[in-house]
Amino acid sequence: MPILLVPVAAYLLLIPQLAVTLQPIGGHDLARAAQMLLGLACVLGLTRQPREAALRLCGHAFVVPGAALTLLAVASVWHAAVPTMAARELALFVGLAGVAASVARQADVRDLPCTLVAAASALYVALVLLVYTLSFMGGQGIDRSELFIGYDNYRFYNHVQTVALPLCVLAATVLPNSGLARRLAWIASAGGLALLLAVAGRATLLGIALAALLTATLYGRAAARLLLNLLRALLLGLILFVSFFVLLPWLAGVPPTFSEAYYGSRLGSVDARLYLWQLALAQIGEAPWLGVGPMHYAHFPNPEAAHPHNVYLQVAAEWGVPALLVLLSLAAMALTQLHRAIRRSQEGPTRDVGMGLMLTSLAVAVDGLFSGNFVMPVSQVWIAFAFGWAWAWWRAQTASTTLAQVGPWPSRALLGAMLLSQVWLLWSAWPELLALQEHLRQARERVPNGWTNPRFWSHGWF
Repeated sequence: MPILLVPVAAYLLLIPQLAVTLQPIGGHDLARAAQMLLGLACVLGLTRQPREAALRLCGHAFVVPGAALTLLAVASVWHAAVPTMAARELALFVGLAGVAASVARQADVRDLPCTLVAAASALYVALVLLVYTLSFMGGQGIDRSELFIGYDNYRFYNHVQTVALPLCVLAATVLPNSGLARRLAWIASAGGLALLLAVAGRATLLGIALAALLTATLYGRAAARLLLNLLRALLLGLILFVSFFVLLPWLAGVPPTFSEAYYGSRLGSVDARLYLWQLALAQIGEAPWLGVGPMHYAHFPNPEAAHPHNVYLQVAAEWGVPALLVLLSLAAMALTQLHRAIRRSQEGPTRDVGMGLMLTSLAVAVDGLFSGNFVMPVSQVWIAFAFGWAWAWWRAQTASTTLAQVGPWPSRALLGAMLLSQVWLLWSAWPELLALQEHLRQARERVPNGWTNPRFWSHGWF
């Protein structure tokens, strides 16, 4: 495995299961701490790579809007009420850019990432289903909402599934038929969909369904193999859902349980989102140009959540409307370039990989309308991995002469600034991390809540 991919692979394989052995640190807080280390490791790895490989990561068209977004982000941090917390959010995304760039540097854009996705997803699915089965065989049963090991909230796992499930179906489509990795991909796809159905992950289901419809519209019969495998995985997932969540409790004589306590103490799910969106719209009205500051939705406590459950409103409220428009233009450019590369690519596994990455990207974009998939650490890393993989695949289909040539000094300055941001992020959060339980206790005293509202840490208000 290439050295740059090692820390990313370790994160995907070990987080969040590692939280079980590192109590009393919760899954969210452990994932955030590991994410900071991951960002530092990836950016440090980028600075030590040969110069030529660092120079040709993107096309010329991305340079100007990328620079504009950077300037707007820095201005938003400077304008924020608590600049140090705003800078933390910016540094987190710089680290995620480092993760994506590290993945984008890989030459293998099929077997290695597919195997990693299949192994990481199958490992977690198997662990959860094993715990669930043992609980019912022991005559006790377990609440589905408490089943997802290492996640503070089962919805955080659904955010990961929006990325992992399409990628696992992709892996099941393009990996060699007789290989173990392909079998793991099918286990992860079918088992993951069974778990998704068990907790009714609506935003994830909607995101994948709409993404599949758009993929079929864009590529027609060329996408048939990929989309038929998605349908097969769904059918297998339905069978596993009935087997584990209907027949197993019945055979064990233990009533199946699914607590709605998470929503019971709040407004209804739809009403809660409308309330959070209204707060975001009010903040946009107060500071439309530079926003209230990165992460600053969590600077104004409310009864529901420390983020608005809509990444587009979140960016507009926290970073400003101009930043949102530039970011959307960059995303549209990236998807357009990916689409053109898919159209140009040779029919077969290479094109299937491109279409699978398009499917995943569209699912993430739709899920972002309704959830915190761009907020929670594990899903953030999975999204960065997927975007980096799509980036690597696009580069593999693109002539090097069309990629931007950056001089050695600008390249070193950029990587140096990224490295400084990651060192500062870890340094600023280190005192809190060393005494995390005390830090969270003090945060709860300042902003009393009956439940956690994760943002940076599991108690997200500041």
